[in-house]
Amino acid sequence: MGDWKVAGDLFPNGIKKVVDMINASGMKAGIWFELEVVGKDSDMADDSAHLLTRDGKVIISGTRRFWDMRNDRVKDYLGRKVIDFLNENGFKYIKIDYNDTIGIGCDGAESYGEGLRTCINATQDFYRRIREEVPGIAIEVCSSGGHRLEPSFMELADYLSFSDAHEEKEIPVIAADLQALVLARKSQIWAVLRKDDALKRIAYSVCAGMYGVLCISGDIFDLNDAQWRLALDGVDFYKKASPVIVNGFTYRFGPFQYSNRDLRDYQAGVRYGENGEVLVIVHSFEHEGIQKVMILLRGEYRIVGKYETGDHRIRIAGDELTMEFEETFDALALLLKSADDNALL
Repeated sequence: MGDWKVAGDLFPNGIKKVVDMINASGMKAGIWFELEVVGKDSDMADDSAHLLTRDGKVIISGTRRFWDMRNDRVKDYLGRKVIDFLNENGFKYIKIDYNDTIGIGCDGAESYGEGLRTCINATQDFYRRIREEVPGIAIEVCSSGGHRLEPSFMELADYLSFSDAHEEKEIPVIAADLQALVLARKSQIWAVLRKDDALKRIAYSVCAGMYGVLCISGDIFDLNDAQWRLALDGVDFYKKASPVIVNGFTYRFGPFQYSNRDLRDYQAGVRYGENGEVLVIVHSFEHEGIQKVMILLRGEYRIVGKYETGDHRIRIAGDELTMEFEETFDALALLLKSADDNALL
């Protein structure tokens, strides 16, 4: 971090060759940067004239120093290393991470806090410059997971990393909570799939991703046929439900969770779209016996899509949607359509 040099042993033909192959396959190539920091082993680590200081001493946190984003030379340097690099190699996606903190603030203004504020403003100006100078770029804002889920950063982003709790059972609760803060179409949720996951765990993870922008990670090359087929079925279902995710409003059902580390009973998210479609996401938590879940819908609907493993005895009678869970920490998702296709919600 800080030098941003292409590793010749990893990319003997250059990175553009790889990007061209990705683009040719119908995907868009993306790349990760933590552009505000300088790693301890970087050639730039001793460039103290352009690093943030406090009381005249370079701020060091762990293995990181920090660029003074207000400095013209830094702006020019990052313009070459980031913006020119993106354009020259054809990248259409950039994940901008930030995994440490300068603490109370820095030199360069009448107070540490004002120094911090002006640095953040300069960082955001650089984000805007990326947007202006790289045609069609998509920008993901990240900071140790969700530490930049703040309005002025969120408005600059196409996507936002919602949390680093990727592999924890509480991920659907965090994802649902964040719908009150982040637009679902911007909120990235990782479904981390492991080769030793039971099928119900695959469904649990993929269903959690349906509260926002579904992202797949983990042991994807080591999944068996049944696991991978279930994951792909979830992706196909997600694509059909995506219009509701992009433009919809979510209502939540289930008891209040007093501890996200000790989840009980169930959580359901019912998201009403603009064209009579409804996305229903239900996660079953710790419970005893057969868990029966009943949700009152805002009208009468029929099931047009379903994602589950096993049989949850899903039924709709009038405006009542019911289902059953025999096992704990299981999940399902449904796509509903108004019984009157022309009805407006």
